[in-house]
Amino acid sequence: MNGGGGKFQFAQDFSRGHFTAGLGDLDHDGDLDIYFAGNQAIFENNGKGFFKRVPVAGLTGVGANPRAVSLVDIDNDGDLDFAVASKRGPNTMFRNNLNDDNWLQVELRSPRGEAGAFGARVYVYDAGHLDDPKRLKGLREAQSANGYCAQNSPVLHFGLKAGASYDLEVRFLDGTTVTRPGVQTTQRILVDGRNL
Repeated sequence: MNGGGGKFQFAQDFSRGHFTAGLGDLDHDGDLDIYFAGNQAIFENNGKGFFKRVPVAGLTGVGANPRAVSLVDIDNDGDLDFAVASKRGPNTMFRNNLNDDNWLQVELRSPRGEAGAFGARVYVYDAGHLDDPKRLKGLREAQSANGYCAQNSPVLHFGLKAGASYDLEVRFLDGTTVTRPGVQTTQRILVDGRNL
C-alpha cells in the first residue's frame, strides 16, 4: 500500500503461479477487482485495497498454460467480460452476467483522431465536484496492452452508482483537457479531443 512520501507497506500476497492479472470493476461497486489468467476465482476488492478470493462457477475449461487476460464488454450489456489466452490450448471467453445499471463506459478519440487515445486519463467525480480528490469516483488510463499477449478494450469502464450524475475530465497526452459535466450512468459516451 502506498503510504505517500515514497513509502510502501506490504498488504497482501496471492497464490503463486499466475502469469497475468486483469484488473476491472467486475461487480460494479466502484473499485478494481482482479482476475488471474486460468484461476477459478475472482479476487474482489473490499474498497480498502484488500482482496477476497471468491470462487465463481463456470471459470473452467481454460487451455494449458494460460498467459493473458483481456477485459471487454463483449456483449454490450454494460458489464465486463473477459478472455483468457493460453499458450498450449484454446483461448477462452467468459461472460459476466451482472446486468445492472451501475456502469459508465467512455470511448476516446485523441485530438489527432487516434481511436483509443492511448495514454489519456479519465477522471470521474461526483457532479459539481470536479478536481476534488475527496469526490473522485474513478480513474482509468487508456492503455494499448495489458501484460503479456493481451489488450483490454479501449473503451474505459467504470462501476458507478446508477441514478447519480458525474463530472468527467479527460486529459490527453498532448495536454488537451476535455470536461463533461452531469454525465449519467448506463451508457457509453464518446469524448473526442478534436471537438472542443
